[in-house]
Order: sequence, then structure tokens, then C-alpha cells
Amino acid sequence: MLKEPNGFKNHALQSGLTLVEVVVAMAILGFSILAIATVQRTAINVNSRAFDLAEASNIAQSVLEDLLAKDYNHDDLNEDENPHNLAEGVAPPGYDEMPQGYRVEWCVNEDIAGTNSLDHAKMVVLKVSYTGLGDDQYVKFTGVKPWL
Repeated sequence: MLKEPNGFKNHALQSGLTLVEVVVAMAILGFSILAIATVQRTAINVNSRAFDLAEASNIAQSVLEDLLAKDYNHDDLNEDENPHNLAEGVAPPGYDEMPQGYRVEWCVNEDIAGTNSLDHAKMVVLKVSYTGLGDDQYVKFTGVKPWL
């Protein structure tokens, strides 16, 4: 390093960063990467939950539509056999196989009188359960099968 005639160092001739500046920059970079990783993990969890919910809703809609299309006196719509389950190995309508981790059950209630126009109708409450990110979740759909 060159010295000025007055004995002081000439800082204008120096180039580069001090160790403190490098350490501070590395700390800021490290915290930024940690924050981005946390946001990324949260986004992955949210997307996974959304996929599971959409899949459960699609299964529920498919099974409920199938049930409501059946004859009024079909065994699957018999109140005496509550709760009904989709048998293991049986795929919901529109599926090649039951997606892993999903369970389908439904109950039929023939006693929904008091709704004037629905004196002869059955209410079907269908529940699709699944385990999403370690905790049990479910969706419920309700449909009415009129007696025609």
C-alpha cells in the first residue's frame, strides 16, 4: 500500500471488500435462501392439499351421480343397510381403480318428509375420507333421489 507524503495510507488505491462486508453479504444471502425454501415448502404442501381435495371431490361427485342414477329400490339406496361402503377393489365410476388412501361411504335416509314436494324421496349423504399430509380429511356431498 502506498503512503502519502503526510504518512497516511491512501485508501483510494485499495480495491475489493473487507472480511466484514463479505460475512454480512453471506448472512443476508443465507437468510434469503432459507426464506425462499420455507415459502417453497409451504407452496408444495398447499398444492398437495388442493390435489387431495380435488380428487376426493371428483370421487364423491362420480359416486353420488352413479347412486342417484340407480333405481329407487336399488340395494345401494336401502336405508336398512347404512352405512354403505364402496367395496374394496371397486373403482368409482369413471376411474380404472380407487386412488390409494381414499375411502367412500354413504348413508341413505328415507325420512325426509316435511319438505312437501319430497314426501317420497331418499336423501343420500356421501363421504369421501382421505389422509392428507398426515391428518384425516373428508368431503361430504348430499343428493336427493326422488321417487318417480
